[in-house]
Amino acid sequence: MKNNNLSLPVHSHRDRKGLKLIAADKPEMVIETDITDITYIPTGNGMTYLMCIKDIFSKEWYGYNYNTSCTAKDAINAVNDAIMRKFQGNVPEGITLRTDNGPQYISREFNNYLKLMKIRHEYIERETPTENGDIESFHNSIKTDYIWVSEIDNFNEGKTVIENAFYDYNNIRPHSTLDYYSPKQFLDKWDNDSGFREYYGEFLNNMKDSYRRRRNNYYRRMRINVP
Repeated sequence: MKNNNLSLPVHSHRDRKGLKLIAADKPEMVIETDITDITYIPTGNGMTYLMCIKDIFSKEWYGYNYNTSCTAKDAINAVNDAIMRKFQGNVPEGITLRTDNGPQYISREFNNYLKLMKIRHEYIERETPTENGDIESFHNSIKTDYIWVSEIDNFNEGKTVIENAFYDYNNIRPHSTLDYYSPKQFLDKWDNDSGFREYYGEFLNNMKDSYRRRRNNYYRRMRINVP
């Protein structure tokens, strides 16, 4: 791990099985990141790593850390970048960060930082990646829409690609789960249009019902017990 800049101190891992995850029903409630599906970006000068923080509800990409290492300090820098960009350094009361159980996120250094910032830390269960499927889908979009279509020769070029992706993803790119608004457009509607908030609640429920039906039909075809 040291050769790949991935080493860090880790505290003892507690059994978190059975803990219920918070369901976000508004922006700035639950944010997330995921080390399992971290974006590895090869360049002509070696491997680089992108760690992102995003809002579960609004899909807004809050911030990130792009570096040649992937340590607990880099994870802290990603959260700090999100706090500075989105909240100008003032963490909203009651905000939760959801992560997987990667070594960066169970490290003492990372958790001490979250306590200092008064950010609640929520883990998905081990071997349950679907609980963090939203961030994995996000990482896949970043890779396919911005990174894999670019030729990145060095770290500085990578920084430019990521910063352009950050702007485009939040301000221009439409999202099907946001009724084809960009995150910034969605937040403007959410904050200023009570009729839209009511409409979007129904829109989300319809999407969830459709997903459950497709999932259950798949399970039945595959003869899998529906959870």
